[in-house]
Amino acid sequence: MNANATLLICAVLFTVQQTFAQDKIYKTNGDIIEVKVKTVNTKEIIYKRFDNLEGPDYKIGVKALSKIEYDNGVEEFYNESNETTQRVVRKKYAHNSAINYGKNVIAFSPAQLTNDGFGFGLSYERMLDKENKISFYLPVSYTYTNLRSDNTYYNSNYNNVGFTDKANMFYAYPGLKIYPKGLGIVRYAVGPSLAIGAGSKLSSRNYDPNTNTYYYTTENHFLLGFMVNNSININPTPKLFLGLELGLGVSYLDQVDGANKGVGFLTQFAFKVGFRF
Repeated sequence: MNANATLLICAVLFTVQQTFAQDKIYKTNGDIIEVKVKTVNTKEIIYKRFDNLEGPDYKIGVKALSKIEYDNGVEEFYNESNETTQRVVRKKYAHNSAINYGKNVIAFSPAQLTNDGFGFGLSYERMLDKENKISFYLPVSYTYTNLRSDNTYYNSNYNNVGFTDKANMFYAYPGLKIYPKGLGIVRYAVGPSLAIGAGSKLSSRNYDPNTNTYYYTTENHFLLGFMVNNSININPTPKLFLGLELGLGVSYLDQVDGANKGVGFLTQFAFKVGFRF
């Protein structure tokens, strides 16, 4: 995966996460403001405008409020009573209690990208705590590189290149996922993981004058590394799971036919569809 593709994926993940992380202030005059609430007290609300999160803080008196709708689904209603303003808190979605999200997820990744090419994967996730903020996570994947798809190998003997000439890798990324706001319809998660890979790596292209054909050799490849995975996790229903995941890291052991190539850059991207139970 090249650098431009990695940057594009990072931008997509950030944009999606930001889209679903806004609070809303409803004023008594009917105005609705998209914000990020910082502080709530009995007299005023301090917030930042969502379209300028790096800008100044704003204040609004609670008497001007109808309600606040937080990004996690919790709503605070403000009502006038005996010349004082009281807050009534209701849970509109009650993500961690009323909706019974299962603690296990099995997912299939029909689109998996790594340094070594394109493939597919499977993953298992298990929530570890009562608040559903930390989970054990085990994705595995298979990726391959077909030599026929590499333009550097196109030549006058193009038709002699076989589809079976390819390198392949099996990966496992055991680790943790941390949900800062617990489970919900749309949630961001981040977590550390190991990166373990084994398979074959492209080596060299050779010419056989006896058959007038080109052939390719591969070398045994094994690596160990560390990765940080960022993901957008979508639960449209309590059972259906959708996810986008981007992992970035480094290898500290990268052996090709027994020789350690040293530290290298690792990346992986996956789209996932799964079942929560």
